[in-house]
This record gives sequence, structure tokens and C-alpha cells, in this order.
Amino acid sequence: MLAGGLSDMITPAEAGSGSFLRGVVNKLSGAEKYPGAVSTRFPDAARRTEDPLATYLQPNMAALRADPKNYEKVLRIMADYPGMPAGLSASADLPAVEQQISDFMKGNLRSIYQAQPDVARGLGSKWYEGANRIAREKAGEFDLSTPSTAAVYAALSPQKDWFMNVSLGDRVLDIMANQQRKVADSEMLKTGRNLVNAKGVRILEDADLNALKGRQLRSLSPEDQATFVRLFDETYNPRGYDVIGPTGERLGPKLTKEGAPGGVAWGTFDQIENAIKAIRSGGDVNQISSDILGGRHKVRSFYNNILYPNATLGDVTSDTHNVAASLFRPLSGNSPEVTHNLASGGAKGAINMPSSAITGVQGSYPMFVDPMQQVAAEFGVLPRSAQSVTWEGIRGLFPPEFKRSSQADQIEQIWREQGIKNADEARRQIVNLRGGYRPPEWVPFYQEAPR
Repeated sequence: MLAGGLSDMITPAEAGSGSFLRGVVNKLSGAEKYPGAVSTRFPDAARRTEDPLATYLQPNMAALRADPKNYEKVLRIMADYPGMPAGLSASADLPAVEQQISDFMKGNLRSIYQAQPDVARGLGSKWYEGANRIAREKAGEFDLSTPSTAAVYAALSPQKDWFMNVSLGDRVLDIMANQQRKVADSEMLKTGRNLVNAKGVRILEDADLNALKGRQLRSLSPEDQATFVRLFDETYNPRGYDVIGPTGERLGPKLTKEGAPGGVAWGTFDQIENAIKAIRSGGDVNQISSDILGGRHKVRSFYNNILYPNATLGDVTSDTHNVAASLFRPLSGNSPEVTHNLASGGAKGAINMPSSAITGVQGSYPMFVDPMQQVAAEFGVLPRSAQSVTWEGIRGLFPPEFKRSSQADQIEQIWREQGIKNADEARRQIVNLRGGYRPPEWVPFYQEAPR
């Protein structure tokens, strides 16, 4: 058992009834039914007027409009996206432009949702229920609270697909539970010396490795434990990972197009350290909110959706795929539209979206929240459910290999030619160009589609 661990597990029924978690003292005003939830908007400036640890705050359009200067900047930048109403003047009717962009994105999301087969709208709507199942099972296995395990997976999620995300979370949980007395040995240190980035530059310095020499995992700081965890994993654990089913099943090894096992890849050491802090937090939700999840909306929303998949808070995990679905384009994590949404900064010289420490709004994220909430309401489902379905759809329309092909440029050209006023025709041409939507890769693992 890990020190400070709890055995509480949260079921969707408990979440809906407002069941209180042992060890969780945080109760956000506006989210009383969900004692483990966090604000998904986190203002941290001294001049802020809202307290994200006391009141549930969300990165919606009301929050963006509260900062008129940033509101206008966001609209001006988005108005130059392919197909959008370019050339805003200083006297432009900003609410009208906002509505035009919102209607455009709702049309895209609605089109994707309606085009999906029953299996994608059935099983494919349950991704967060499956994530909750995984978090609860791991909480039970390692005697932790579910807020802790949900935070582990959320902390490791940036720029990772869900299958790899689960594997990374499992690895951190397993190593932290079972290797506390393990000493960093020569093989692990050798692994550390050989870690390089894309430019071939060593990731770890000698000082980073010297801090581990001859020391047990349990004696290290969270920062050094993060280094230990990665080095142990890359030295002693296999690199493969599983395909995960929408309801949380592990369906077998993830394979490349050539049929070889896929290889798991770590994110940053800071992400691993945050996952370790989540384990050590004992389920302290204020610590999870203020010290582990960071200020970006995506990770915070992802945590809430994992922890309370049936919550009525309306949290939207707007990741790369959600931005791609909202704009109906083959975008990657490096696309400007995605970095604008995540406020993650682009390449040198790139135009970046504004953020505010006073309101806590990061980038253009709110512009992608409200349309998803509205489309979900149209179909009578929760936003996280509608997001899951459109997530499957856009991945089936634009798989990774297509995003790297020369044909991807044709999509942008179609939008520039047709524009927002001919969105139906643009979507028709794009779907025809792609030969329709591909089914989700997990479908063959199931004997039959849900009724």
C-alpha cells in the first residue's frame, strides 16, 4: 500500500447523488454534487475577482467576453482561419462575428455526429465512462482515491492518444507502488545517459543522474522520482501498449500499420512529476487543483470528465481532435488552431492567442466549449458524450497518415474556396475526397455492435 493512499472509489451513481468522499474536504460552490471536481478555469493573478478553489469556474464564452480586449483579439485571429470571415474592421460587430463562427463550428460538429454509425454513437459515446472505470479499478488495486488516479491519467494526457495515456498512467502507478525500495542501478543510469531529444541532444544532465545514484525510489523528491520512474520503465518494461475499448476494456496490443507492436513514448518529466504528486496527494482535491493539474483548461476538464462522467457541469475536453472536428480540418498538435485553443504557444514568430491570469481564460478554448455544449443539448446528450462521438468521427475522416500527406492541403483549399457560407458543400466535397468515414479501430474487437 502506498503511504497516504485511500480506498474510496466513485461510481457514476455516487457522483450523481452527491456522495461525499472520505478525505475530500473541497466543495466548490456550483459543483456541490461533485466534491472531487475542480474549476476548469483557474485565475491566479493577485487582482483576480474569482477564487477557483471556492467557486466552480468554467472557460466559457461569458468568461472570455468579460475581457473585451482579449475577446476581440481571439475573434480577429480566428477570423483568418480557412473558410472564416476574414478582414474584420475596427468597427466590426464582434458578437455577430462570434455567432457566425459558432454557427459554423456547430454545423461541423452536428454533421460529424449525425454521420456516425450506431456503433460510434453507442459504444463510442462511452469513452469517459470507460476512463472512469479504469481510474476506479486502479484506485482499488493500489489503495488510492479515485481523484488521485484520475489526476494521474489527466496529468499525463497532453499530446497523447488515450491508449498510450492509459499505459503511461498504469506504468507510473505500478512503479510507484512496487518499486519503492528499488535502487537506481547502472543499467538505469545508462538508459538516462542515452536519452536524447529529436535533435540528438541529451535530455538528462550528469547532475540529474548523480542525484539518483545508490538511492531508493522512496527516498527521492517527486522531481527525482519522475526521472527514476522513466528510467526504470525504459530499462525494464516492454514498450508495447494496449488498445482500450470505449467502456474500459483492454482489447489487445496496439499494432502499427505493418503489424508490429506499437511503442509507448513518454511526455515531459514535469508531467510524470505531477502524476507522482497526484499519487502522493492522498486525494486532496485542493492540492490536485492548485498544484498538479496546472492552469490549462484541457487537462482540468479531462480530469473532471474522468472523475464524473455523468456530471451535469458541462465540461468539454477540447483537445486536438475536438478543434479538428469543430473546424472540419486535418489538424495536428502543432497546428496553429490547436496551439491557439490550448494556449500552448507556437513556433518562433507565430501569432499566439492571448490569455489572462485575471480571468483564467487561456487562448481560444471558450470558442470551442460553447458550440459543443449547444450541439450536445440538441441531441439530448452530455457534452462529453457528443465530444466522444465527434472525436471518433474526425479521427476516422483524418487519420494520422493523412495529416502528413500532400492531400491534406486540399482540405484547406476547399474551405478557402467555399467559405463559411457554403459549409454544407465544403463538407460534402471533403467527405467525398476522403471516401467517407473510417470505422473506429476498436470495432473489430467487438462481436457485435450495440443495439
